[in-house]
Amino acid sequence: MTIRHYAYAAGIATSLVLFAACGDDVTEVTNVSENASLDQVKKFKELPKCEEDIEGTLVYVKDSAKVFGCTSDGWVRFNGLDGADGKNGSTGKDGLSCTAKQNKKKTGYDIVCDGKTVATIENGSDGKKGSAGDDGVNCTAKQNKKKTGIDVTCGDKTVTIPDGIDGADGADCTFKEGENGTVKVTCGEGADANSLTLFKAACGNNSFDPETQFCFKDSENGGFFVGNRCKYRSQARGRSEGVEDEPEDFSDVVYDPRYSFCDGNDTLRNKCKVAQGERDSVWLDYDYENEYCDLYTFKVRALASCVKGDKKSPKYKPEYEYCYKTKQAKGIQVALMPKCGSDNRYFNPRTDYCTLKSSGKGELHDMKVCTKSGKVKDSLDIDVRYTGEDDYQGRGSICDTRDYQAYKYTTIGSLVWMAQNLNYTDSLMKRRTAKSDLRLDSTSFCYDNDPANCTKYGRLYTWAAAIDSIRLNSGKNPVVCGYGAEDCDLPDEVKGICPDGWRLPTFSEASRLIDYYASNLMVDDQALFFKEMNTEILEWIPSGYLGTDAYGFSALPSGGGYFNTNENDSLTWNYLGLREDMVFWTATERYPDEDYNSPAHVVVILNSNEYPQVGHLEKYGAFSVRCVRDNAE
Repeated sequence: MTIRHYAYAAGIATSLVLFAACGDDVTEVTNVSENASLDQVKKFKELPKCEEDIEGTLVYVKDSAKVFGCTSDGWVRFNGLDGADGKNGSTGKDGLSCTAKQNKKKTGYDIVCDGKTVATIENGSDGKKGSAGDDGVNCTAKQNKKKTGIDVTCGDKTVTIPDGIDGADGADCTFKEGENGTVKVTCGEGADANSLTLFKAACGNNSFDPETQFCFKDSENGGFFVGNRCKYRSQARGRSEGVEDEPEDFSDVVYDPRYSFCDGNDTLRNKCKVAQGERDSVWLDYDYENEYCDLYTFKVRALASCVKGDKKSPKYKPEYEYCYKTKQAKGIQVALMPKCGSDNRYFNPRTDYCTLKSSGKGELHDMKVCTKSGKVKDSLDIDVRYTGEDDYQGRGSICDTRDYQAYKYTTIGSLVWMAQNLNYTDSLMKRRTAKSDLRLDSTSFCYDNDPANCTKYGRLYTWAAAIDSIRLNSGKNPVVCGYGAEDCDLPDEVKGICPDGWRLPTFSEASRLIDYYASNLMVDDQALFFKEMNTEILEWIPSGYLGTDAYGFSALPSGGGYFNTNENDSLTWNYLGLREDMVFWTATERYPDEDYNSPAHVVVILNSNEYPQVGHLEKYGAFSVRCVRDNAE
């Protein structure tokens, strides 16, 4: 039989390393069970020869019920001590439980029987090398004390094989986009890192990214230059108005990044030329949402919010623009400041007004407050301020205390004309007549029934409403006097719907305005009635006759309301002429003719006519009102 090299220890869990020749596999035996048993033979004579290679082996012999251990003295029997005088020796019960375990010094094995160490088997020391022992040295392998590898001992030499280190992931390379179409590839980290720069495309000696840049030849300085691209939205050709689901076109424009930049909304903007000294300047981009480029001072300036702390509030250029809000306006508006005098000082017309000296230099004055309480209603100065006096040109503004609206005026010849269309209505104007005579209703309208048009262009009045026929006549049907009834006796001057101190112009006053001042209202054959109102751009549709408004009359393209007579003599109401014409009433009637049953004189300003005209229209229509007063001088 072959006796295996095992060590058994009852009640002990230990770890032993088997000896093996150099190069053989090393096997560890761990967690020895308490129930393990010794190798057995039936008879003592079956024990193998006790030689050096099996020293320390324990074998249980069944026929004698004894445990024999192979030592340098041969097989030694282990059994219980004989009892005194030979008593109790037959049972041997005290000598049956023996175990072998490594001693504390790890120099051998202690034989423990019934809890007592009865013998110690020491490990044999290395023998002297034989003449041919160089190739026959046994090797052992066990885990080192630091548990970082395996110590392999062959003779008196020990070699440590360290545990393997996990290799790095195979994807240990990074790609980083650089400027002008470069890509930097880096593999590894720290001192072991290797980098390589790749180019998407070449532009002369430079690289560029064709998706976001372009290459062009710089004719000014020679050579090639890398520029940028800016994708921006534009309305598709043939796009139908009001169709929301049609896609937008994305146009791709190239630009020189030295002088332009593409903002976050895909909009191409010019960089700001910022002065660096008396002669030097630099082109800079800027935060277009919070800054603007001041072209007058060559600086980048901060925008301000119309309402501080409100993110939705419009932003404006505080040096050149102002915020305002009228009673009828929807939301907050931003407008360009006017200039004052020859020194061209910008000022806020909501809070100041400009008068001129004979030298042409301007002076700024505080506006008065046009409210019942005398106080400004909010931080935006809702349309409640006025000058209350003329400048040297006879221009200024008044406060209509009926509804506390302010109106500008200008002096032309011997009359002071309102420079805005009237926008007043009251409860009396809403009185209605019989349904059968609805067309005689003394009322006013907003173009297309949109209050925003009243805010910008003023109200449209029937002639009966303009002369305020309800107050002129107290008869049973006072509206009728507004349409030329025989019992309607109009005074020479008709205050009408105008504010106190003002009245409707007469036919002769309107004619004098046109006849004597029309030529003076022309520059290069362009009518000068047309101008910006409250610095907002007026929406006259260009037709070759727009002017500069040298007299400050500021005609507005307010259009009008018309009754069309149908074949069954019914009337249809239509609004016509917004942005194309302005018609305003005079207080003078005209005798009926074959075309008009009840006409009154009007002033007509068309974008298609070179000169304003005085004509007449049916009183049933609805048109603008411009009030006048005599010049105080």
